[in-house]
Parts: sequence; structure tokens; C-alpha cells
Amino acid sequence: MKHKKAEIITPSPFFKIEFGCSNRKFYEVKNTLYQIADKLGIEIGDGYISESCDYEGDLEAIKVYNDERSKEFIKAILEHYEIKDEIPEGMTIVLSIF
Repeated sequence: MKHKKAEIITPSPFFKIEFGCSNRKFYEVKNTLYQIADKLGIEIGDGYISESCDYEGDLEAIKVYNDERSKEFIKAILEHYEIKDEIPEGMTIVLSIF
């Protein structure tokens, strides 16, 4: 799935990758992250990501923590979505429907 835009959000900085899709369609993004992690041989549920849901329990955002052990994962995500931006070290990446 193609993202709508990607940018640094301030004042509490994070890098946002926005998809502009439905909650149901956003599960494809989650599946893509799992596929990327599998190719790298990492267990994504081992502290690499966290998920945010709306009041009905539908997935609306995924945070990818940018630390030393997730550098390859972050690089693979950015390559997959063809994002050329430089992400400052330690800046959380948020994949979101809005």
C-alpha cells in the first residue's frame, strides 16, 4: 500500500508516515511490517512496535521504536515505502491512518 505523506511532526518530535485509509485497510500495513521483520529474522512483538487503537478497538496507529537494535528494521521500512528522508537517531516512527 502506498503512503499518503511522510514528515517529522513537532513539538514532541516523531516521524509520521500517513496512509489515509480505513482502519480495516490499515491492517495491511501491519501485515507488511510483520513480513519485513520476518525477512530480517526479528520478532516484531519483542518490543519493536506498539499499537494504538480507537475507542472501538480498531487499529489506527503503529509506533516503531528507533533504537540501536531496530536500525535494520527501520531502514527496511523506509526502503519498502521508498522514503528517502533522514530520520534523526532515536526518533519514533508512527505509521498512522490519519
